[in-house]
Amino acid sequence: HGEADRDERLHVYGQRVSLLEQARTTRQEARVTQAVTMRDELRRMKRVLRKLNYISADGVLTTKGQFACQLNTGDELMVTDMIFEGVFNDITVEQSVALMSCFVFDAPSKDDSPPVVRGDFQASYERLRNIAKTIAEAKIEMKLDCDENEYVKKFNPGLMEVCWAWAAGKSFVE
Repeated sequence: HGEADRDERLHVYGQRVSLLEQARTTRQEARVTQAVTMRDELRRMKRVLRKLNYISADGVLTTKGQFACQLNTGDELMVTDMIFEGVFNDITVEQSVALMSCFVFDAPSKDDSPPVVRGDFQASYERLRNIAKTIAEAKIEMKLDCDENEYVKKFNPGLMEVCWAWAAGKSFVE
């Protein structure tokens, strides 16, 4: 109490308390803003799910939505749509394994030209690409951050032939 610079110290302390209060208020405002932003993004995601028939107009999960909930790896929307569109119905087990390799092989392609896919894989791979385009278009339409070309290109067919050979029982040398 007897310090010569007592008034100055009290003034500095008052400024510190004021700044701490401003910081607390700013943090609260940031949380509210983030919650609003997240709420808007969640609404857009819900619209995508509604457009793709994963939830009904009432917000209730459809059979397709319940199925997607059971998946916990890969791109759940893609796998679910592929199953519900019957992509795997007309192909062999080996071709199914080859097609699913597109979900795990994420090496970027060296150029922008369309990937070359073996003839017996072509139809199922094109169906995969069409489903990917449909999902990307729904995301874009609902203003979610999505680049259609990048989304479709992420399903790289580079390991299809190797996975087909493995599933067909070929030896490592073959």
